[in-house]
Amino acid sequence: MEKMRLINQSLSVQVARELEKRVASGEWAIGSRIPSEAHLMELFGVSRNTVREAIRFLVISGVVHVRQGDGTYVQTQTVFNASIQKRLQEEEIRNILETRSVLEPRLVEMATERGTPQEIETLETCYNELQAAYGGDFQQFVDKDTEFHVLIAEMAHNPLLADLFKAIVDQLSPFIKEGYHLFQISDVPLFLHKDLFVYIKNKDAGAARRNIERMIELEKDILHDANLL
Repeated sequence: MEKMRLINQSLSVQVARELEKRVASGEWAIGSRIPSEAHLMELFGVSRNTVREAIRFLVISGVVHVRQGDGTYVQTQTVFNASIQKRLQEEEIRNILETRSVLEPRLVEMATERGTPQEIETLETCYNELQAAYGGDFQQFVDKDTEFHVLIAEMAHNPLLADLFKAIVDQLSPFIKEGYHLFQISDVPLFLHKDLFVYIKNKDAGAARRNIERMIELEKDILHDANLL
């Protein structure tokens, strides 16, 4: 990593912002341990106290967490994500679902209009992997299902909306996973995912929106029948 030169502003704030940038860029992935205090002191040319203050800010913000005797680990990508996740954790599941019902159909429309050929190819690969996991590895199926929806959100090319959607998915995933598990993968309409991919590929935003609305309603029914709402 290239050594940084920091000026003027509070050094601890600058270091915190630089650390957050590296997390947001994916240089330090979620779940990974960030470099040691000594390494960060050398990287930024600051004191140990400055590094500790910067890390403390990110801990309070929810971006990282400290494991005593082990190190500091990335918890989420940005302060925004951490704030949204904290807010969602305090909210009822039905309200989170309602927010998704408003947000995701519009993201699907935007993805249909803005998705690049390369992104559509990536989405097709994800769908094929989702199909391959259907009726087999349950965890892999759930992971690929989540990845499929997140890829579509990213295809909308609005990072703010995509981050909000990812935070919503993070909160809903455990409930959806439990609902799927209770009713078995065979009851999940894989054909809706295939149709959604085809509509996006063919640039049919209206059909894609109707498809995702149907999918969301089906998931609501599954959660309701599983007494998770």
